[in-house]
Amino acid sequence: MVSKIVVSGVVVLVLGIILAVVGAVTATNNALSLFNQLKSVPLSSLSPGSFISLSIYPTSVLIIESSNPSCISPSPAPYASKTTANITIIVYNKTSAVNIINNCTFNIMLRYKAFSVSAASSPFITSGYLILLGGVLFIVGIITVVVGFVLGRRRRVKA
Repeated sequence: MVSKIVVSGVVVLVLGIILAVVGAVTATNNALSLFNQLKSVPLSSLSPGSFISLSIYPTSVLIIESSNPSCISPSPAPYASKTTANITIIVYNKTSAVNIINNCTFNIMLRYKAFSVSAASSPFITSGYLILLGGVLFIVGIITVVVGFVLGRRRRVKA
């Protein structure tokens, strides 16, 4: 016979797994949505030494897809920047006129789009909390199941 403690531990463990999966799916859907919005922007060609001027607000995130990300040089320097594969994410902490400069000796193709920080980050923050909460519930569920088994064996030994 399985004790109530073991059953409640399994329920908490399964709930933790479900929350973590929901958080991961939320993050994946948001990333795909941002990527699809970027893909809807047409490609532009940028010749050597040329630049594109943009106005960036402190509540914006600039996402750039480039054929060669090492050729992109934003001016002024961003507050934060991260490049993964051909995607560069740039954050400025103040309103700024930004120039995206091609510092290579050949043409590059790029597309860019500015997103509001809340639209770009809120779903990721929510999914992070869901994943964290799911992990905590998973651990609590495992501990509860183990405690339930130990207590169940003690009762059988005494009987």
